[in-house]
Amino acid sequence: MSPYRIVRHPLLAEDLISIALLIAEYAGAAIALRKVGEIEETIGKLRRVPHVGSIRDHIAPGLRAIPTAGKGVVCFVVDDELKEVLVFTQWAALVHYAHGTCWHFAKGDHGAGWAQTAYNDATLH
Repeated sequence: MSPYRIVRHPLLAEDLISIALLIAEYAGAAIALRKVGEIEETIGKLRRVPHVGSIRDHIAPGLRAIPTAGKGVVCFVVDDELKEVLVFTQWAALVHYAHGTCWHFAKGDHGAGWAQTAYNDATLH
């Protein structure tokens, strides 16, 4: 099986930085870097073995979650048609939910990618 492509949520890098800073505050920079490295390693393994983890359809269709770095979780969706693993984080989703926007993965005329959509309370009901 050829490897899948990893597609990262636009805020994943910011989340990893936030995680590193949080860990560094109480455990030191070396441990923070090691933990972020473990998260990156987990994400990288999804190229070869994308259909792992617990399926969380009750949260979102196709959502999968796998533990990483001790207390971390990587959330992702596998797109077999495009041979891609869409990696995102709960933190990013919560931040955007609180600010009235929502990220979703969309397939369009120009390929696939993350799109940001504004919503209001009426959209949620």
